[in-house]
Amino acid sequence: MAFPPVVFSIAAEKNLCMYSTLLFLHSALRWVFVVLLVVTLGRTYWGVLRGVAFQKMDRWLHVSAASAGHLQLLVGMILYFHSPFVEYFWLDPSVSDSNIQFLFFSVIHVVGMMIAMMMMSIGAVLSKRAIGQQQKFRAVALYWSIALLLILLLIPWPFSPWAYRPLWRGM
Repeated sequence: MAFPPVVFSIAAEKNLCMYSTLLFLHSALRWVFVVLLVVTLGRTYWGVLRGVAFQKMDRWLHVSAASAGHLQLLVGMILYFHSPFVEYFWLDPSVSDSNIQFLFFSVIHVVGMMIAMMMMSIGAVLSKRAIGQQQKFRAVALYWSIALLLILLLIPWPFSPWAYRPLWRGM
């Protein structure tokens, strides 16, 4: 994709080494987070369907997945405020008329991922407060499934109609 000249001048003023490192970290953490989330949801659905007791391993998986998600969101927010893409969009929002990727990364992706993390947080709190074993599993299953759906829709996959990025970003 060709960037307008202004994007290059904005990017030149930024610390590109930090930005590229954060992009790599954000890309790598994506896989850690998605795998932890899928494994946690798998174990959660197993608990719902089989009626097994909520164990320490379940709590550990929930905490690990939520922590990875919050770390991913934190790195994403740092990227957001240092992104030449986002800065260019806010200088001229009409740029999204010619290229949807500017709107996607400046608004859709960041807002959607924050909503997904809120859904995970709500599910975690409801699970922690639940009295019965099945209620713990059901709270996580519902809210985290919604979060996973949002996350999978809003990751810029190579086949995404909104924005396309490689499956793995190198340094």
